[in-house]
Amino acid sequence: MDQASEKPVLFFDIDNCLYSRNDKVLEHMSRNIDDYFKKHLGLPPDDAERLHKDYSQQYGQAIEGLVRHHQIDALEYNAKVDDAVPLDELIKPNPQLRQFLEDIDTSKVPFVCKPHKEMFMKAMREAGVSDVSRCYFIDDSHKNCVGAKDAGWTAIHFVEEGLPLPDSPASHHQLRNLEELRPLYPEFFRSLASQLASAFKRIDNVEEMFMTNPLDIPALRKSIKFSVPMQHDAFQSILDRSTLSADKDVFNRLPPEILERVVMFLPSLDIHSLRLASRVFVTLSLSERFWVSRFTEGHEFDCLPEVFATPPASWRALYLSLHIWAPDNMGMGNRKRIWPLVKEFHGTLGQMKDVECLGNPIKSDFEPEAPNPRRSAGP
Repeated sequence: MDQASEKPVLFFDIDNCLYSRNDKVLEHMSRNIDDYFKKHLGLPPDDAERLHKDYSQQYGQAIEGLVRHHQIDALEYNAKVDDAVPLDELIKPNPQLRQFLEDIDTSKVPFVCKPHKEMFMKAMREAGVSDVSRCYFIDDSHKNCVGAKDAGWTAIHFVEEGLPLPDSPASHHQLRNLEELRPLYPEFFRSLASQLASAFKRIDNVEEMFMTNPLDIPALRKSIKFSVPMQHDAFQSILDRSTLSADKDVFNRLPPEILERVVMFLPSLDIHSLRLASRVFVTLSLSERFWVSRFTEGHEFDCLPEVFATPPASWRALYLSLHIWAPDNMGMGNRKRIWPLVKEFHGTLGQMKDVECLGNPIKSDFEPEAPNPRRSAGP
């Protein structure tokens, strides 16, 4: 298109532009964000404000940093931050602004919809796709499917069971059930292992966690990938004011190397208790070796051996991240449930390593080669 013939486009910012800064919407939102950092990351007020500021400067928005480094659910964050701002109380009707916006001439802006080709081109631009061969379209409208096909897309006409089929096909494919898409375009769907996990979830009277794949935990991979060094301490221990001074603390006589060995040996809950009572331990810097120990035998995350295959940039950040999302993750719950059984079985296999086994090994339910019980079950 000739640049001279392009229509002018007027873009408006919203915050502090279409409503006044005096409405203090952003102030409310900023307080909500700080509260979210304090509650969900367990940070004291100063650290929460500092991390909020760091993420906002680095990524433009605090939510970007939270999702990258702490696997925060963006929808939950939005509900606690943006949606929690009382807009009806803060922003009052503005008749003058309404009239101003209504006076903007939009008569020359064309409105296009399916099945016009421009609508499909517009959808591609908004989706960031330039190759029509990468676009697939599903619709129950014969006319819309024809339009998509004419635009170069791969069209799939959905004709619900019980409805008459068209005299002439509208598109490349015609489906009676959306499930027919799975074998037709498997690249859009999860692996067979994940499908099996989903199939098990639908079995009646079985707890959801037991049916969740404990081998493949996407949130864990994401945590490892985005765990970067952080400035705050994961153990937010507040020292009891009645605690003895450091010079009377018996641990003050021990060298730092011994102190570190002590905390590496102890469970995390005991370390927290120790830091509540000892000035020496509350000021002890916890090295990466300590955070690695949280994933070794006998500690809370010893069920995650894969972290040693692809180590995170910061073990401390990974540890903190896991404490945020792991308690509510079905895959992690199932992993912790089966881990003691797996360790016992591993010991048995170790004793049998020199014993010849006959027959074919049985595949686990979550391996691609495993049979699908839904298909193999009898009538």
